[in-house]
Amino acid sequence: YNNIVDNNVVNGIRIMDHASGNWVISNKIRGNNYGVVIFDHGLNNTIKFNSITGNTRGIYFQEYSDNNVIKFNNMSDNGYGIYFMDYNADNKIHHNLISGNSNDGIYLWLYNDLNYIADNNISGNYIGIHLNEYNDNNTIQNNNVSYNGQYGIHLEYSCFNNTIENNIVNYNFGVSFNNAGIFLWNYCDFNTVTHNTVIGNLYFGIWMLSGSDNNLINNNTVSDHSTGINIQSSDSNTVISNTVINNTVSPITNEGIKIHVDTLGNIIKNNTIDNNEMGIHLVNNADTTDITENLIINNTAGGIFIEDLNCDNNEVWLNYFINNGFNANDSSDPGDSSWYKGGIGNYWDDYGGTDANDDGIGDIPYNIDGSAGSQDNYTIWDDGDDIFPNITIINPIPNQLFGAQAPDFNVEIRDKNLHKMWYTIDNGLNNYTFISNGSIYQPAWDLESNGTVTIGFYANDTGGNISFKEITVRIDILAPILTIVNPLNNDIRAKTNRTFDFIIVEENLDTMWYSIAGGQNHKFTVNGSLNQADWDTAWDATTWDGSFLVRFYANDTAGNIISVDILVRPNKQAPSSIPFGYNYFIIIGISTIALIVIKKRKLNQK
Repeated sequence: YNNIVDNNVVNGIRIMDHASGNWVISNKIRGNNYGVVIFDHGLNNTIKFNSITGNTRGIYFQEYSDNNVIKFNNMSDNGYGIYFMDYNADNKIHHNLISGNSNDGIYLWLYNDLNYIADNNISGNYIGIHLNEYNDNNTIQNNNVSYNGQYGIHLEYSCFNNTIENNIVNYNFGVSFNNAGIFLWNYCDFNTVTHNTVIGNLYFGIWMLSGSDNNLINNNTVSDHSTGINIQSSDSNTVISNTVINNTVSPITNEGIKIHVDTLGNIIKNNTIDNNEMGIHLVNNADTTDITENLIINNTAGGIFIEDLNCDNNEVWLNYFINNGFNANDSSDPGDSSWYKGGIGNYWDDYGGTDANDDGIGDIPYNIDGSAGSQDNYTIWDDGDDIFPNITIINPIPNQLFGAQAPDFNVEIRDKNLHKMWYTIDNGLNNYTFISNGSIYQPAWDLESNGTVTIGFYANDTGGNISFKEITVRIDILAPILTIVNPLNNDIRAKTNRTFDFIIVEENLDTMWYSIAGGQNHKFTVNGSLNQADWDTAWDATTWDGSFLVRFYANDTAGNIISVDILVRPNKQAPSSIPFGYNYFIIIGISTIALIVIKKRKLNQK
């Protein structure tokens, strides 16, 4: 802690032979061959807050030195800032300032795996971060790797499954020809390069060379180079969702994305390729490339150029070419390149055809410049929507009858650009918008009277085309008029007189029926006699001075119903009995006789 370690011939500070848990803190370590050395299973040591300058190698790890932490150090003006060799894993290198070292800022050589390099500021070195030979599954994240001489981040020779994420990799150039921001070389496969900002590295932004296959390059911003993304002699890489812009710095040739020298099966998808000299350039055996869903815009020389006869079986489809010097030039062998796939081609802003059936595909091919004579037979094109919505009324059906309840409706409306649907039942005085099938607005229906109603269904699309279909239905909101002529209310009827007569007024008559004294319902259609069993039961159960109810009904097909009540009095004699007047005289007579008898008895007693 807090030592000055100067000018030693070999090592400044050395930790070795399974040494663990040591802390190297706040020292000034300068002018040594190796500033801090951890060697031979040095585990769980921490190196932090040191100033390490002027050494051949600032920090040097060798042979199974794992789980160490290097943080918050200033490493400058060394040969190498940090140097790992031979099987060092799971170390964390973060928040260091690594600058001005004549070789590499961070150099990992031979089988260094699972190391975490993050949040470092690395500048002014020959190469910023350099992984060389069999370094796998390392994470390089959130570093600022800028203003280094040759490359910003360099993976060399069989480095697999590393993640290079969210770094700033800018302006790394000046030492020699072919500078690059991020460079994968010699069989560096299955690496992920994502969400990096790569600007101004002179020659190449991101470069894959010599069998660097199956890498994922996605969501990076790559600008201000001679070539933004350069795929050279490397196969099956996926370049997706990147912004490749303003790659115009060379006085000779500038490309957004270049694919060349014996490449196979690369995918260029969903990128924005904007304001480069050439958007995408395929040359010298660039084969079986899938170029799709890209926005290729404002490229001053051209959008895409397939340069020579040796570029075979490339597919270019579902891209958007806008405001390029030329949109596309295909100089491969005739028929070697396809400009559409699965019935879908590309959008060309200079297409001169039409789309009469509005299916989104142009009616005539788009001719591609170049010696191949290629055509895009399925050009993406929209010349404005001139097809009207198609309306089919399924329900209601013409002349269908409805009552007071508003009817349901079921319509099919087809238009790929459908905007709005509505209906009216009063010739457009009031319109009712709908988004799905349902019922006519009840308060509006309630305003209609008996007769017919015309329902008009309308639809428009985003192109302003309006269609309508009408259907006329009938409305019946009045109940039938039912008049019972015989019997009249309170008629006196003999038991044998069950006849009835009626008059009905209703255009849409459905059913007529009656019940006697709340009994069963009996349908009828013509004048006739009431049901004998129910009549006899009610007649017998009613007193001579009572009545029973016969209720007549009628409804129509719209559901309107009426009932008429008729009271019937049975024709019966009153029960036999002595009138009250006779009872009076009998009582007077008996009383008189009793008085006479009593009077005689009193006389006899005297």
